[in-house]
Amino acid sequence: MRLPVRVVVLVVVVPVRMLWELLAPLRPVVGRVLVFIGKLIFVWPWVGLWRYVLVPVWRYGIEWPVVRLHRYVLRYVVVVPLVWLGKKVLLPVARGVAWVFVRLVWRPLCWVVVRVVAPPLRLLWRYVLAPVGREILAALAVAGRIGVRLARVVGAALVWCFGPVWRSAVRTARETVEQIRGVLGAGSGR
Repeated sequence: MRLPVRVVVLVVVVPVRMLWELLAPLRPVVGRVLVFIGKLIFVWPWVGLWRYVLVPVWRYGIEWPVVRLHRYVLRYVVVVPLVWLGKKVLLPVARGVAWVFVRLVWRPLCWVVVRVVAPPLRLLWRYVLAPVGREILAALAVAGRIGVRLARVVGAALVWCFGPVWRSAVRTARETVEQIRGVLGAGSGR
Protein backbone atom coordinates (compact mmCIF):
# COMPACT_ATOMS: atom_id res chain seq x y z
CA MET A 1 0.00 0.00 0.00
CA ARG A 2 1.40 3.35 -1.03
CA LEU A 3 0.49 6.64 0.59
CA PRO A 4 0.26 9.67 -1.63
CA VAL A 5 2.81 12.36 -0.91
CA ARG A 6 0.19 15.06 -0.38
CA VAL A 7 -1.50 13.06 2.36
CA VAL A 8 1.81 12.61 4.22
CA VAL A 9 2.56 16.31 3.85
CA LEU A 10 -0.85 17.33 5.18
CA VAL A 11 -0.91 14.81 8.03
CA VAL A 12 2.73 14.96 9.23
CA VAL A 13 4.74 17.86 7.83
CA VAL A 14 2.25 20.73 8.07
CA PRO A 15 1.32 20.16 11.74
CA VAL A 16 4.98 19.79 12.74
CA ARG A 17 5.85 22.97 10.82
CA MET A 18 3.00 24.89 12.48
CA LEU A 19 4.07 23.69 15.93
CA TRP A 20 7.67 24.72 15.13
CA GLU A 21 6.54 28.21 14.11
CA LEU A 22 4.43 28.59 17.27
CA LEU A 23 7.30 27.50 19.55
CA ALA A 24 10.01 29.57 17.76
CA PRO A 25 9.72 32.56 20.15
CA LEU A 26 10.27 30.20 23.11
CA ARG A 27 13.54 28.82 21.69
CA PRO A 28 15.95 31.06 23.72
CA VAL A 29 14.13 30.31 26.97
CA VAL A 30 14.05 26.58 26.27
CA GLY A 31 17.75 26.72 25.41
CA ARG A 32 18.62 28.40 28.70
CA VAL A 33 16.53 25.87 30.62
CA LEU A 34 18.26 22.96 28.85
CA VAL A 35 21.71 24.45 29.57
CA PHE A 36 20.75 24.90 33.23
CA ILE A 37 19.50 21.30 33.47
CA GLY A 38 22.67 20.05 31.75
CA LYS A 39 24.89 21.93 34.21
CA LEU A 40 22.75 20.70 37.09
CA ILE A 41 23.10 17.08 36.01
CA PHE A 42 26.63 16.91 34.55
CA VAL A 43 28.79 19.81 35.84
CA TRP A 44 27.77 20.76 39.36
CA PRO A 45 28.19 17.29 40.89
CA TRP A 46 31.84 17.22 39.72
CA VAL A 47 32.43 20.77 40.92
CA GLY A 48 30.98 19.87 44.32
CA LEU A 49 33.04 16.69 44.50
CA TRP A 50 36.20 18.65 43.71
CA ARG A 51 35.47 21.60 45.97
CA TYR A 52 34.00 19.85 49.01
CA VAL A 53 35.66 16.40 48.96
CA LEU A 54 38.92 16.16 47.02
CA VAL A 55 40.46 19.55 47.89
CA PRO A 56 39.81 19.25 51.66
CA VAL A 57 41.07 15.65 51.70
CA TRP A 58 44.26 16.74 49.93
CA ARG A 59 44.77 19.94 51.91
CA TYR A 60 44.00 18.67 55.41
CA GLY A 61 44.49 14.93 55.03
CA ILE A 62 47.72 14.76 53.03
CA GLU A 63 49.38 18.15 52.53
CA TRP A 64 49.09 19.50 56.08
CA PRO A 65 50.59 16.42 57.81
CA VAL A 66 53.42 16.17 55.26
CA VAL A 67 54.30 19.86 55.60
CA ARG A 68 54.21 19.65 59.40
CA LEU A 69 56.31 16.48 59.34
CA HIS A 70 58.91 18.17 57.17
CA ARG A 71 58.85 21.48 59.03
CA TYR A 72 59.08 20.18 62.57
CA VAL A 73 60.47 16.63 62.39
CA LEU A 74 62.56 16.03 59.27
CA ARG A 75 64.20 19.43 59.34
CA TYR A 76 65.70 19.00 62.80
CA VAL A 77 66.14 15.23 62.73
CA VAL A 78 67.55 14.79 59.21
CA VAL A 79 68.41 18.05 57.41
CA VAL A 80 70.28 19.94 60.13
CA PRO A 81 72.49 16.95 61.09
CA LEU A 82 73.27 16.22 57.42
CA VAL A 83 74.26 19.84 56.78
CA TRP A 84 76.52 19.80 59.86
CA LEU A 85 78.02 16.46 58.75
CA GLY A 86 78.72 17.87 55.30
CA LYS A 87 80.32 21.10 56.52
CA LYS A 88 82.28 19.80 59.48
CA VAL A 89 83.25 16.26 58.41
CA LEU A 90 82.87 15.49 54.70
CA LEU A 91 84.14 18.77 53.25
CA PRO A 92 87.46 18.72 55.20
CA VAL A 93 87.96 15.04 54.36
CA ALA A 94 87.32 15.75 50.66
CA ARG A 95 89.76 18.67 50.70
CA GLY A 96 92.40 16.48 52.33
CA VAL A 97 91.92 13.69 49.81
CA ALA A 98 92.15 16.21 46.95
CA TRP A 99 95.34 17.70 48.42
CA VAL A 100 96.92 14.24 48.78
CA PHE A 101 95.85 13.26 45.26
CA VAL A 102 97.36 16.41 43.75
CA ARG A 103 100.60 16.15 45.72
CA LEU A 104 101.18 12.40 45.49
CA VAL A 105 99.58 11.40 42.18
CA TRP A 106 98.87 14.28 39.80
CA ARG A 107 102.12 16.25 40.05
CA PRO A 108 104.39 13.17 39.76
CA LEU A 109 102.33 11.92 36.83
CA CYS A 110 102.65 15.29 35.08
CA TRP A 111 106.40 15.31 35.75
CA VAL A 112 106.77 11.82 34.25
CA VAL A 113 104.79 12.78 31.15
CA VAL A 114 106.67 16.06 30.60
CA ARG A 115 110.18 14.82 31.42
CA VAL A 116 110.16 11.12 30.45
CA VAL A 117 107.45 10.45 27.85
CA ALA A 118 107.29 13.68 25.84
CA PRO A 119 110.98 14.10 24.78
CA PRO A 120 111.24 10.74 22.98
CA LEU A 121 107.87 11.34 21.34
CA ARG A 122 109.00 14.79 20.24
CA LEU A 123 112.21 13.31 18.75
CA LEU A 124 110.23 10.53 17.07
CA TRP A 125 107.93 13.10 15.49
CA ARG A 126 110.72 15.47 14.45
CA TYR A 127 113.19 12.95 12.99
CA VAL A 128 111.02 10.00 11.86
CA LEU A 129 107.33 10.64 11.39
CA ALA A 130 107.40 14.14 9.87
CA PRO A 131 110.12 13.36 7.26
CA VAL A 132 108.46 10.07 6.30
CA GLY A 133 105.12 11.86 5.95
CA ARG A 134 106.65 14.58 3.77
CA GLU A 135 108.30 11.96 1.53
CA ILE A 136 105.06 10.00 1.19
CA LEU A 137 103.23 13.21 0.25
CA ALA A 138 105.91 14.06 -2.35
CA ALA A 139 105.74 10.52 -3.78
CA LEU A 140 101.95 10.78 -4.07
CA ALA A 141 102.31 14.13 -5.86
CA VAL A 142 104.79 12.64 -8.37
CA ALA A 143 102.53 9.61 -8.87
CA GLY A 144 99.59 11.94 -9.50
CA ARG A 145 101.49 13.89 -12.14
CA ILE A 146 102.61 10.64 -13.81
CA GLY A 147 99.03 9.36 -13.72
CA VAL A 148 97.69 12.54 -15.36
CA ARG A 149 100.27 12.39 -18.16
CA LEU A 150 99.66 8.65 -18.67
CA ALA A 151 95.90 9.25 -18.84
CA ARG A 152 96.43 11.95 -21.46
CA VAL A 153 98.62 9.66 -23.58
CA VAL A 154 96.31 6.65 -23.25
CA GLY A 155 93.23 8.81 -23.85
CA ALA A 156 94.74 10.31 -26.99
CA ALA A 157 95.63 6.83 -28.26
CA LEU A 158 92.09 5.58 -27.59
CA VAL A 159 90.58 8.57 -29.37
CA TRP A 160 92.91 8.02 -32.31
CA CYS A 161 92.03 4.29 -32.47
CA PHE A 162 88.31 4.37 -31.80
CA GLY A 163 87.43 7.88 -32.97
CA PRO A 164 86.46 6.88 -36.53
CA VAL A 165 84.44 3.93 -35.21
CA TRP A 166 82.50 6.11 -32.77
CA ARG A 167 81.96 8.84 -35.36
CA SER A 168 80.49 6.36 -37.84
CA ALA A 169 78.31 4.80 -35.09
CA VAL A 170 77.01 8.20 -34.06
CA ARG A 171 76.40 9.17 -37.68
CA THR A 172 74.46 5.94 -38.27
CA ALA A 173 72.37 6.46 -35.12
CA ARG A 174 71.60 10.06 -36.09
CA GLU A 175 70.52 9.02 -39.61
CA THR A 176 68.31 6.27 -38.14
CA VAL A 177 66.61 8.72 -35.78
CA GLU A 178 66.03 11.18 -38.64
CA GLN A 179 64.50 8.42 -40.80
CA ILE A 180 62.18 7.34 -37.98
CA ARG A 181 61.12 10.94 -37.38
CA GLY A 182 60.45 11.31 -41.08
CA VAL A 183 58.25 8.19 -41.13
CA LEU A 184 56.38 9.18 -37.97
CA GLY A 185 56.02 12.77 -39.14
CA ALA A 186 54.59 11.67 -42.55
CA GLY A 187 52.10 9.35 -40.84
CA SER A 188 50.73 12.08 -38.56
CA GLY A 189 49.77 14.33 -41.45
CA ARG A 190 52.45 17.02 -41.17
